[in-house]
Amino acid sequence: MKTLTWKFVLPLTIISFSTITKWWYVEIDGYKEVLRGFPFPYIAPGWHTSLSWQIFIGALLTDLLIYFGVWLTI
Repeated sequence: MKTLTWKFVLPLTIISFSTITKWWYVEIDGYKEVLRGFPFPYIAPGWHTSLSWQIFIGALLTDLLIYFGVWLTI
């Protein structure tokens, strides 16, 4: 089980996490922004400066665990 996880499930998790995502087009206080991530958005434009990104670690780790759980179940 341990080798199956490291050799099959973990690479599929990383590949699917980087390729299967959703772009959320939202309007916040009159500004239109694009958020990225599925099922929870984890990347958004910076609030204080232009040309920056902010990454939400909690949502990112939750998304990774969901992807890992799905591939482990399959």
